[in-house]
Amino acid sequence: MTAKPRIFDVADQLKTDRQMALYLEACLEEQDPELVIAALGDIVRAKGLHDVAVRAGLSVDALGKVLNTKSTADFATVLRIVAALGLRLHAIPATVHGKTGAAALAQWSYEMDKRLHS
Repeated sequence: MTAKPRIFDVADQLKTDRQMALYLEACLEEQDPELVIAALGDIVRAKGLHDVAVRAGLSVDALGKVLNTKSTADFATVLRIVAALGLRLHAIPATVHGKTGAAALAQWSYEMDKRLHS
């Protein structure tokens, strides 16, 4: 008897809010709307489709349609879903002290943390 290969689903790996935020942040870095919608879908599955739909004020069906990677959901709906996931979107400069990408994010986070705690 041959064992069936297990299909990898990133939603199974997203256990904490921090993991979910970092995953979404990494996908936002790519500046690909379809990837961001797919990442939101992964996070929604990790949190539970019904619970997120209720918190976002959407039906499960409507939430599913928004999370279709070919969706043209309006930004207000996307923000409602992000809020229902317990996450926030934020903006940082593309370059921080000559650093870009993840290094810029790390530098920006460090500087903001320093300001908050000084």
